[in-house]
Amino acid sequence: MLRPVTGLLLAAVLLLAACQSEPTTTTATPAATSATTPVHTAAYVCPMGCQGSESDKPGKCPVCEMDLVASQPAATPADK
Repeated sequence: MLRPVTGLLLAAVLLLAACQSEPTTTTATPAATSATTPVHTAAYVCPMGCQGSESDKPGKCPVCEMDLVASQPAATPADK
């Protein structure tokens, strides 16, 4: 009767000791950052947000045939 209790007690102690240890972390360096990779944004987009409607020039959306509108530039942290 003493052996099963001792085994369970040993397992509990090992599990609790494992919870106290610090996890190992690795720091991965990103391959490309936004500062080094230029991001191309479309000058004109569909007001309905149709996928594939982005364009560099005015025209009609190929999905819903609405006129494309000038897109708003994305806010950068420097703008805030």
